[in-house]
Amino acid sequence: MPVTNLMRLCLVFHSFEGTVLNPDEFLDMFGHLDVPKLVYKGKVNKEVEQQIRESRMPGITFEGAVCKGKVKGKTLNPPMFKVKTYAWLDKLKEYCAGDMKKYRMLV
Repeated sequence: MPVTNLMRLCLVFHSFEGTVLNPDEFLDMFGHLDVPKLVYKGKVNKEVEQQIRESRMPGITFEGAVCKGKVKGKTLNPPMFKVKTYAWLDKLKEYCAGDMKKYRMLV
């Protein structure tokens, strides 16, 4: 079967001795490799989330962003979450062709 949609796999976080590296540590260690570029540094609020969703943030990918915070307190891992662009979500809905179970599973 011919490849119709070339994708790439890249490192977005790394666990070291049971904890996920903070964003700055990750970039210090792996920034020279083909890793996603840092497009924003600061608190992710509703305005930042909307810029990502509407693809208005400079450097944002078609899919969106993986957001990571710093480890706080006794937790071992930083908070992490994804913000998808509306364009990507629309494309996913098109791909799922009305199968909302499939859509929810993939989103």
